[in-house]
Amino acid sequence: MAKFSLQRSEVTLEFKDNAALTGLEVQCNLDVPLSVFLEFQDNISGSDDEGGGSLRRAFEIFADEVLVSWNMTNGTGKAVPADRDGFFKLSPRHASAIMTNWSTQVTDVPDPLDVE
Repeated sequence: MAKFSLQRSEVTLEFKDNAALTGLEVQCNLDVPLSVFLEFQDNISGSDDEGGGSLRRAFEIFADEVLVSWNMTNGTGKAVPADRDGFFKLSPRHASAIMTNWSTQVTDVPDPLDVE
């Protein structure tokens, strides 16, 4: 049997339908390990192994494991670092919009090809 090398992918999130984030591009890991994805989902839904998820932990996982880069600057034009510190400087609605966009991308299953 021939060896197969699984390649990890990234995705660029765009926010054309969100006036507050129009022009923002966020580069994210699309293929995170399943263990990371499940821990993220457990914390978003509040159902981790200890009986209660942590929204803070979900944001930390996203910032540490998913976020790669972005074109974000602050009000004075200084680059906002694409890391935990930078992510935690965002407002809750902006951070949530970014995470929701990624979550949609990572769980989106393409339609099957039409086979005739």
